[in-house]
Amino acid sequence: MSRSRIFAASALALLLLAAGCVPARAGTRCRSTDWGDDGTYVLRCERGKWVRKATKVQVAQLVIAIIRSRTTTTSAPTTTTSPPPAPVYAIASGYQHSCSIRSGAVWCVGRNNYGQLGNGTTTDTTAWVSTGMTGAVSVDAGSLHSCAVKADGTAWCWGIGGLGMLGDGGTTNSSSPVQVIGLTTARQITTGGNGSCATTSTGDVYCWGYAASGDGGVGVGPIDRTSISNVARVSAGSNHTCAVKTDTTVWCWGANGTSQLGDGTTTSGSYPVQVTVSPGVPFTGAVDVAAGGFDDGITPAVDGTSCAVKADGTVWCWGSDLNGLLGNGSGSTSIQPRAAQVAGVTGAAHVAIGFYQVCVVRAAGGGTCWGLNYVGQLGNGTSTASTSPVEVTGLVGATTISSGQANSCVLLATNAAKCWGGGDYGRLGTGTITGAPTPANVIGMP
Repeated sequence: MSRSRIFAASALALLLLAAGCVPARAGTRCRSTDWGDDGTYVLRCERGKWVRKATKVQVAQLVIAIIRSRTTTTSAPTTTTSPPPAPVYAIASGYQHSCSIRSGAVWCVGRNNYGQLGNGTTTDTTAWVSTGMTGAVSVDAGSLHSCAVKADGTAWCWGIGGLGMLGDGGTTNSSSPVQVIGLTTARQITTGGNGSCATTSTGDVYCWGYAASGDGGVGVGPIDRTSISNVARVSAGSNHTCAVKTDTTVWCWGANGTSQLGDGTTTSGSYPVQVTVSPGVPFTGAVDVAAGGFDDGITPAVDGTSCAVKADGTVWCWGSDLNGLLGNGSGSTSIQPRAAQVAGVTGAAHVAIGFYQVCVVRAAGGGTCWGLNYVGQLGNGTSTASTSPVEVTGLVGATTISSGQANSCVLLATNAAKCWGGGDYGRLGTGTITGAPTPANVIGMP
């Protein structure tokens, strides 16, 4: 087929697509490979569910570009037009609040006593409120503060600032986002109880607040963790921080009173140490990591627990077994000084640690949790604690997970979100303060 006929056929197909879509809604069931239209987005029926593919504006722009390209003379230089960036979506659970990214805009809900919702007030709300931020690509909710990274590489934080956790050079609270000083290439951000860290496009890690040193020091601005590089992902806990490097090894630093650094000791330190599975044998194959521990956002906790997911879908944990966070079925308050596999978990993709529970999302879209369960934070419809993994009831299509004090939230493949556990202050984003012992639909986000 000639080039001109290919262009003509492509243009005609796209015009039919834009004009002939059937009314549909993302996430609902469908039985064909037809295209749909929810009024704003063009949807495709994939695996029995409608999935958003592009906005109608983007489709129209592509049709125009194809038509124009057909009329371009052969003497004109060849140009390549990049498609518009895909909308970014995410959800993160904090102590008693949650934050989300919807098409790059940052919204928060729940408790707001220190301005951690970022809407310029200190008023709690069960309705999602806008921080005014746009262009966000990463967000996290700590105990009493929140942070986000924008596509331009800048980082912004809001909420309590007493230990320098906002990274703006001071220790003053802010109910609106303030820019983290000196960061222009940030990529992923993580908030602990009293500090925050960010990875950069070059694989470096910068931390501020209590996480700046992790062993009791306070940094009011980002400090380059020059002793670690080539970092793919970082997670800040209450009193320690862990990172996965591009070579799939895991390194941790900070407090280590309960062996949360995973090096077989209880020696704390501000320099990263490598997580091991036995003396002299490093833990490798990691694709995700979580550092956790009880934290009220005021005083760093003593206990700490860490977990990681390997590329083979297994989950490994180390540190304190307080509240059964190691998932080893013992139910004790012992410590695990090195990484040990959690029995009964396979196919894992992401892991998150709350104050009282650990939860995992599997690559297939389901979920598993263990720990305390007094407000349904295990998501299995009961209030019975479990020191071994239990299945989250009815969870399908989950892609990422975040755990807060006694609740967890997941983002679905449809870009919708579900949360479960304690609902006080409206932190589940379901529009009420009522808890949910199984995953409930997040509502009210644009």
